[in-house]
Amino acid sequence: MKASDQLIEQVSGLSTVERTDLLSKLPQKLDSDDQNHLTTSSLNATKDGAKVDILTKSIKGLSVDDRKTVAQNIALAPPSGQIRDRIWMVVIWAFVILIVGSFIALSISLFTPEKTPDEARVQIMVTVFTTAAAFLTGLLAPSPMTIQKDT
Repeated sequence: MKASDQLIEQVSGLSTVERTDLLSKLPQKLDSDDQNHLTTSSLNATKDGAKVDILTKSIKGLSVDDRKTVAQNIALAPPSGQIRDRIWMVVIWAFVILIVGSFIALSISLFTPEKTPDEARVQIMVTVFTTAAAFLTGLLAPSPMTIQKDT
């Protein structure tokens, strides 16, 4: 019988209090590589529902900077180019529909008799179209969040 198997049998024979005491002291006696291995092995052997609780408690015990680092390390990958293109197309089409709908509504309002002076109607049209043009121009501008490297 291997020494590790004998040790597991001895630990299994301990009372709950003794096992808890051993498990709380054991990580302090291990180097960081062994601690990582023990933690990973323990977590992988745990049922999925309990994993979330364990990880949540562990993360709550971290400093704010460490939490940010963990969040950055486990963040979802950015969308693929195809998905990003679809999102842009949805946004652009939504604004195209908005602009066309606004144009139609404002054009109809220009030809309906109202108490609004003609100058006010023209100013409304100019405001809507310059706003829409500015938005569409903004879509073509490079993102300020991208980092440009000097070459």
